[in-house]
Amino acid sequence: KAAGIDLGSTANNHSGDFGEACRRETEAALDGQGIVWSGPPGSIGSTTVKGKKVALIAFHTSGATNDVNDLPTAKKLVTQAAATHDLVIVSFHGGAEGLGADRVKDGAEKYLGENRGDLTSFAHGVIDAGADVVIGHGPHLLRAMELYQGHLIAYSLGNFATYGRFSLGGALGVSVILEVELGDDGRFVTGRVLSTKQEGKGVPMRDDTKRGQKAIAELSARDFPKTGVKVSDDGVLSAR
Repeated sequence: KAAGIDLGSTANNHSGDFGEACRRETEAALDGQGIVWSGPPGSIGSTTVKGKKVALIAFHTSGATNDVNDLPTAKKLVTQAAATHDLVIVSFHGGAEGLGADRVKDGAEKYLGENRGDLTSFAHGVIDAGADVVIGHGPHLLRAMELYQGHLIAYSLGNFATYGRFSLGGALGVSVILEVELGDDGRFVTGRVLSTKQEGKGVPMRDDTKRGQKAIAELSARDFPKTGVKVSDDGVLSAR
């Protein structure tokens, strides 16, 4: 709460590690701090910011959460939220993981034998259904960003703060903070990335070498040569 977090996803592959009772305790803790959340099947987080109603719908590759692999249901949830909100944010936890998993691929991705989502089809599908911005995470690496029908998709924002938990060597320790400005219609106007890194056991710090920014620029151009975002020297995002 003190960090200014207003919305949070509980849809990921560790959210059920300690069972349903502890999942409910997590939700109660978020409620107690006024942090809106989404994760379990059918859940839509809702809040009001500067007079605008904002919805968050969070997905993972599991039937215990809103499911990335069930696109028809996902689209129905987004359409439902869009009917009563000014802005719909979709968050997903999906894709292969670890070094070498920084590319957005066509079709479903596999990781340890699990279907971790056809993320391009999912992201495009939920935008077609009314989502305004799609924010991805899960691979533990930065991935490309693209503009689809005027809406921003960030396929993975990497590891930001993972204290004492994950390997942080090389690209695994690099991330960005993403700022996005949207128009009244929810379409992308402008954006900016601020490069970060993790030091020690995983403390996030500003990265003046701009590795995260450079990675976003290179991956976006490589994976989406027509729709990938352009990144200026000072981190400003724009259409290609």
